[in-house]
Amino acid sequence: MNILFIAPYVPSRIRVRPFQFIKELAKRHRIYVVALADIGVKEMEGAEELADLVADLRVVPHSKCRGYLQSLLAIPTAVPMCAAFCWSRAMGAAVAKAYSDFRFDVVHLEHLRAAHFARYCGDIPVVFDSVDCLTSLFSQMAGMKKNPLAK
Repeated sequence: MNILFIAPYVPSRIRVRPFQFIKELAKRHRIYVVALADIGVKEMEGAEELADLVADLRVVPHSKCRGYLQSLLAIPTAVPMCAAFCWSRAMGAAVAKAYSDFRFDVVHLEHLRAAHFARYCGDIPVVFDSVDCLTSLFSQMAGMKKNPLAK
């Protein structure tokens, strides 16, 4: 099968869950990855190893500053802040280009943050991997952080 894997970050040994999915799927299928990345940071280090596993890798630059601004602007809307963080016209264009360049059997959307890119995938079946443990992770992190306002 040809699988389009859309991610809000570059899967790597640090982003181990999607990286391992891709690594295993690539043994029997052709994987095409379109991912966002804050170019110039460690996130790009994993791109080289990922590129060796997949048929095609397209990394779209997206700064964290822009993501934070988009999240703030989403507060009065119905768009989840994490989805707004990753919105990118360039990413949408990259997904649409991959869709026109290759024939896919299925699309894997990694996280809620990437869900809005499904609209660029035509009528291909979509597997939405919501990674539902994020609420638990955020709760754990909140309990570990010290409140700077507390005495």
